[in-house]
Amino acid sequence: MDEPLAAPPLVADAPATTMTPDRPGEPPDRPTAPADPPDPYLRWATALFWVLAIFSLVVGLFVLGAPSIGPAAFAVVLLSLVLDIAVLLTLVAALGRRDTWAVHAIQPICQVLLTAGLIRLVVGLTQSSITVPLDAIGAAMVLSRPHGPGYRAAVSRPDRRRINLAVGALVAAQLLPFLAEPLRDGGLFGAQESALDLRVTVDCSGAGTPSAAIPVRVTWAWSGNELFSPANDGLVVQWNVTTDGVNDPSGVVAGDATVSDEDVIWEGGGSPASTLTEPLTLEGRSREFGINLGSAGLTDGSVGFDLRPADSTARHGGVEAWASYAHGDRWLRQSAFATCTW
Repeated sequence: MDEPLAAPPLVADAPATTMTPDRPGEPPDRPTAPADPPDPYLRWATALFWVLAIFSLVVGLFVLGAPSIGPAAFAVVLLSLVLDIAVLLTLVAALGRRDTWAVHAIQPICQVLLTAGLIRLVVGLTQSSITVPLDAIGAAMVLSRPHGPGYRAAVSRPDRRRINLAVGALVAAQLLPFLAEPLRDGGLFGAQESALDLRVTVDCSGAGTPSAAIPVRVTWAWSGNELFSPANDGLVVQWNVTTDGVNDPSGVVAGDATVSDEDVIWEGGGSPASTLTEPLTLEGRSREFGINLGSAGLTDGSVGFDLRPADSTARHGGVEAWASYAHGDRWLRQSAFATCTW
């Protein structure tokens, strides 16, 4: 008779392993690497930054090539252009490598573009013009793509500095153009009309004689200096001469002009001041002068010449003269009228 089989020795049960869901305050059973950013989000951001870099380059070169831009405004626009393009192209390159800092920087960069575009829109509306903020529209489209925080890896301290640097540089690039127009017009760094003392004198004491000459003299003096001066200033002297009750400009001859400094002052106009002075010139009734500010900045000076009526023996007459000084293409100031009679 067969013996019954012995029961196998008892073996202690192996401890059960269970996967429990993550609970607050406890680490996950298996850490997972952050997911890659969604492709549409990166593609849209990269395309936007490329387009904005090219657009900034084209517009910037057009503005820098404008003949009316002064050295101060030129420097501001150039700095803004360099910062803007440098930030955008750096982001494009970093996003191509999927650098963590660049992915994190998309959202604040787009927020800056959106805010700047809205500011320009509001400023344009206050000036009765409509500006379409294409960069703001593009930024809004990028932000509309899925970009939740779940896919982004933690940002290290060096990456945080890179993000802050990129955002700060773009903010500066967006704000600098707002300084260009005030700088072109003088602004806080330029001389204003009140700093110029412009005077005209005429002398009719010798009129009414065969060798009659009526001296006209214009003087100007500055009460201060400025950080950035235009290349040239302009001066236009105008007059009216009446003899025996007849106003006949063709009967007045203007003699040779004398200037206080021939190296700085010349007869004739000069850019950019000529844009303001040329409309004031009248044949036979005005003279135009240029003043070079390129080397010495604001310069005091004077010009003078004689007027000779064709009828030098007229018993009665009068002269009225005045001057207009153009500080570059920034502003134009007119003197008081100087008159004399005989």
